[in-house]
Amino acid sequence: MADAVLDSLTASNLFDLTGVVAVVTGGGTRNRQGIGLMISSTLLANGATVYIIGPKQADLDKIANVYNEAAEKAKKPGRMYGIEGDVRLKSEALRLAQEVGKREKHITVLFNNAGVTSGSFKKPDVASAEAYRRAYFDEVPEEAFDHNFKTNAVGPYWLTFAFLPLLEKWKESPGGARFAPQIVMTSSMNG
Repeated sequence: MADAVLDSLTASNLFDLTGVVAVVTGGGTRNRQGIGLMISSTLLANGATVYIIGPKQADLDKIANVYNEAAEKAKKPGRMYGIEGDVRLKSEALRLAQEVGKREKHITVLFNNAGVTSGSFKKPDVASAEAYRRAYFDEVPEEAFDHNFKTNAVGPYWLTFAFLPLLEKWKESPGGARFAPQIVMTSSMNG
């Protein structure tokens, strides 16, 4: 499967991402949308070095190994590396930036892509204030709300500022002006 994905996603005649270093939160997750894995595998297919961040190192390693083996087989230069981390926490954002900084002199792009929907939300059958309160207030545990908010809103804030110094260092890299550093925010209606 990874072979087919890498072959179908290549845009090497239009874009060569060799030298691009990307960090993708939620980059190894195969959720319903698969946005993170699609971003990561597309970057890899076009020559980028990609760091995927997620909650379980074993899962990240499994995804990275599958795509790295396919890239090697196809003689593609891109590579993928997994780093376990909790994107909700300020301390983790700093640790993740330091971890990537030990391996890379700079990063080119940060994809704040991780997102969750915890708890159950059932649209009320009746359009009344009481029905909406029951559905979206009474039935929502505080822990689920906090988890959603920290993952979907607070985490990207911490990560953006933690990775800014690595994004700025692109100026010092050979050919650094080829791609200006970028931060890409992904969101969803469910998040």
